Amino acid sequence: MIQAAHTNRLSLEAQFKPLEAIRLEYYAKMKRMERWLYVALLVVGLAFLGWFQGLWWGYALGVGGAGVLGFLGVLIWGTTPLKKQFNATFKQAPYQQLLKTLYPALDYTPLTPVDQALFRQSELFEKFDRYEGGDFFEGALPNGVSFQCSQLKVEDTTQDADGTNQNQIVFQGLFFVLTPPSPAPQHIRILPDLAERALGKFGKIMQQATSQFLQKGADLVYFEEHPEFEKRFAVYSKDENSARQWLTPPVLDALHSLQQHQEPLRFSWINGVLFAALPLKKPLLLPKLEQSVMDEAFWTKLTKDLAVMMEFLSTIGRLHELAGSSTASPTEGDRMPIQQPKAPKPGVSYKKSNSKDNPFLL
Repeated sequence: MIQAAHTNRLSLEAQFKPLEAIRLEYYAKMKRMERWLYVALLVVGLAFLGWFQGLWWGYALGVGGAGVLGFLGVLIWGTTPLKKQFNATFKQAPYQQLLKTLYPALDYTPLTPVDQALFRQSELFEKFDRYEGGDFFEGALPNGVSFQCSQLKVEDTTQDADGTNQNQIVFQGLFFVLTPPSPAPQHIRILPDLAERALGKFGKIMQQATSQFLQKGADLVYFEEHPEFEKRFAVYSKDENSARQWLTPPVLDALHSLQQHQEPLRFSWINGVLFAALPLKKPLLLPKLEQSVMDEAFWTKLTKDLAVMMEFLSTIGRLHELAGSSTASPTEGDRMPIQQPKAPKPGVSYKKSNSKDNPFLL
C-alpha cells in the first residue's frame, strides 16, 4: 500500500483518470448553461440600446429587467447548483479511493459531518439553527487517541432592525473530536480572549465579574506565567485546580503556537473528550470545475489542504502527553503523524507546513 510520504501524482494516474472524466462531464454541462448567460446579457444590451434610441422607456425597462432576471436565474438555478452537484459527485468512489491510498489508516465519508450532538456537547458555540458539513475523517493516532473531524458550516438566523431575517455564520471550518486513552479533564473551555484585546485589563475584569453568569457556572482561570497565551485566550473551568494541572506550560505553548498562524481557535475538554474548532475562510478539499485534476496545480492544492488538517490534528493529538510533562517543549518532540514512514525533523513548526520537512506533504 502506498504511503503518503512516498506518493506522487504519477503513481496515482490511474485513479485520477476517472476523476477527470467526471470533471469533463460537468464542465461541458456548465459551458452549455453559460450560453444562456450570454443570451441574457444580449437582451440587456438590446434594452439599453433601445432606450438610447428613444424607444418607450417602459418597453426598454421591461426587456432589460427580463434580461437581468434571466442572467441571475441561470446563475442561481443553473451554474451554482451544478457546481455543488459536481462537488458531491466528485467526492464519491474515485476520490474516496484516492484518499484511502494516500492515508490508508483513515476512514473518509464525503457528505457526512461530525454529529451535531457532539458539536453541542463541546460548549464552544452558543445558539445556532442551521448545521451542515462534509469531508468526515475518522481514525486513530499511533498514541491511541481516536479522532473524528469534518468541515462544518454552522449558521444562526438573526433579525436586523427592519425585522428581516439574516443568516449569520457561527462557525465555518474544521471541527475535531478527540478521545484520549487516558483520563482527561471534565470541563475546560479555551475561547478567544476578545474582551481583553478590545478593552485591555478592564476587559479581563469584566470577564471575571460575568463568568459565573455567562459561562454556565465556570470560573475564569488566569495563567499569568504565560502572558502571551493570556492575551489570546480566556480559559474557563468548573475546577480550577484540574485546569492548572492539565494546562501545563508545554500545553500552553502548543496552543499558543497554533493560534499564532490561525483565525481565533477554540478548544474544550468536556467529559474527557477534546473538541477543537479551526476556522477557515474557504473550505478545504474543494475541487474546481474549471481545473483539470491531471494538472500539477490540483495535486499541489490537495496535498496542502491535507497538510493543514493533518498537522493541526497531530499537534492537538499530543496535548494529553504534553499535559503529563512540565519540562518538555512542543518543539523538542516530533509531532504525531497519521502516517509516519519517516519521522519529521525536530523543530518543525506549524508555520513550515509547506516545507520539505513536513511529513504530511505528499
